[in-house]
Amino acid sequence: MSNPAPDWTSANVHALPSARYADDDEIDIGEVITLFWRRKWLLTCVVLASIIAGIFYVQQLPKLYYAEAKLILESQEQNATGLENLVPGISSDDSEMNSQIEVIKSRNLVGQVVKDLSLIDDPEYNTTLQEPTLIARSIEWVLAKIGISLSPDLQDQREIAIDELTENLNVSVLPKTHVFKISLETWDPLKSVKIVNALSQAFVSDQVKAKLDSNTQAADWLRNKVNDLAEILNESEAKAASFRNQTERVVTEQDVVRSNNNLKNARGRLSSFETSLKDRTGSAVPTRDSDRAQLNFLLLNISKLEAIVEKQTNDLLTIRQLDREAEAAGAIYEHFVQRMNQIEVQKGLQESDVRILSGAVPRYKPTKPRKGLTLAVFAILGLIFGVAYILLRKLMDKSFNDPAELQSAFGVPVIGTIPRAKTKNRRALLSYAIKRPSSAIMEAIRDLRTSLLALDKRGNQSGGHSGQVLVLTSSVPAEGKTTSSVLLALNSSALDKKVLLVECDLRRSTFKTYFGSGTGLGLLHAIDHINDWEAAVGTVPKTNMDVIFGGTSDNRNAADIFASQGFTDFVERAKEKYDLVILDSPPVLPVPDARLIAKLSDKIIYVVKSSSTPSSTVAAGLRLFENIDLRPDGLIMTQIDKRSGYSSYGSEYYRN
Repeated sequence: MSNPAPDWTSANVHALPSARYADDDEIDIGEVITLFWRRKWLLTCVVLASIIAGIFYVQQLPKLYYAEAKLILESQEQNATGLENLVPGISSDDSEMNSQIEVIKSRNLVGQVVKDLSLIDDPEYNTTLQEPTLIARSIEWVLAKIGISLSPDLQDQREIAIDELTENLNVSVLPKTHVFKISLETWDPLKSVKIVNALSQAFVSDQVKAKLDSNTQAADWLRNKVNDLAEILNESEAKAASFRNQTERVVTEQDVVRSNNNLKNARGRLSSFETSLKDRTGSAVPTRDSDRAQLNFLLLNISKLEAIVEKQTNDLLTIRQLDREAEAAGAIYEHFVQRMNQIEVQKGLQESDVRILSGAVPRYKPTKPRKGLTLAVFAILGLIFGVAYILLRKLMDKSFNDPAELQSAFGVPVIGTIPRAKTKNRRALLSYAIKRPSSAIMEAIRDLRTSLLALDKRGNQSGGHSGQVLVLTSSVPAEGKTTSSVLLALNSSALDKKVLLVECDLRRSTFKTYFGSGTGLGLLHAIDHINDWEAAVGTVPKTNMDVIFGGTSDNRNAADIFASQGFTDFVERAKEKYDLVILDSPPVLPVPDARLIAKLSDKIIYVVKSSSTPSSTVAAGLRLFENIDLRPDGLIMTQIDKRSGYSSYGSEYYRN
């Protein structure tokens, strides 16, 4: 029997060392290139499919025609009248230039263009006029059933047209210049020109209107101010005139000087009288009535003169104050009247600070879609998608496509690598193998047969005698186990060996798809009638091999049948008559049959499908053998794609 196997735990399996790599952390550029080279047709198909999709995409895109106009900001110069501008124009600093870009794209200006050119009737800008998609019609129908209408009114349609035009409009300032560039792409070259030119002219007109409105507002303000100043001037002049009318005569500076001289003379006379009085009487106080009368007269005269001086001085100051107020009001009034007259003149001479440098002209060659660039982008996207798919599939692929990896992962020698059969069905496989003995798949079977001859019962390479009973099994169905069994039996029979191929799958018979039906009574008959078991044997024409079909187990459990003494006796009888008995057993994981059959074998061959069976599945199947102290003597990797490289070596030796 076969020997115990090492422990295939999950931790051991997940590492999966490969004989091709010295360090798993290093990326082998050569293998990456080889990986893509093996999938070159897949990459080519993905890129071509992407390019075809790009062609369809480009065909669906509308042709767009480009138009542009350039406007320049004029330098601030004195106007033709020689008058100073009361309302400043556009500044040339960056913030002001950027502000004017927003003015050009403003809803008011764009809305004016939409109105003037009737873009609300253009399906390109009024998207509600476009043919609705099937999804949109379906949604509209459902909403209509529940009483909801999505039809926009005229105002909404206008806003939609403004939004569409604003979104497609491009306005910029050329670097290091005062030049604006307005550009647009539409479905019609003439329409592009009309819109760009209309928007340019609207911007220039808006500048004139803005300055005119500012001047009008300034003129209105000045007019109101002049009226207010006129009232103030009239009031000032009226006060001055009223004050003059209230006085008997207008006081002048000469009057004030004369009154001050009179007062000075009166005070001089008083001083002379006091000096004379003191000289005569020796006292400043008069004693005679005449002296007292004269003194009182002088004092009264001085008092009158002081009152006159004070009144004349106050009147003169008041008159001067009223005159100054009237003069100031008059000066201000004259200034504002002059400014008002200036701005009235400027209102008729307003010019925009921006002029059209070059208007838009038709360009009949569409600028979009850029077919070459679009197809190149689709090709690159297809290449990226294909590469990503291959790498992702490689990273997620936990199966084996390298025999060295399979052998290194489980420590069991890989004794055969069988390529994918080139037949349309299993029935044609036998005929193909007989007619084409030098094909690649038959050469692989010969290599497997040679490896089996060199294995002893412990699975080591030697030249010892081969066992007579060989069991082929796998982890799960459809891994190529039965095909390998049939071809190995056919090839071994060509060596003048008498070979018996037994189908041990009593639950899912497949031999009839290879050999047809009616080749014998089946395995159950051979087990139940051990003395007449040869009646269950069928022959394969033109070969030295016999076949026993499995049949069905009826109401008996298949595992019980293989555990019975009858099956043991059948195997012993077969070994006596045949040089090689190949038992094609069911897969290990679904049912326990293979482990029961393997106990009676001389060699256990475990089949693994290339690039399909996950490593964890293989490990799980091998652990089931480990649980009964058995281990496979060799592994076979089947259904290897020729693109993998392992079935293409020496292809010149094969004649298919």
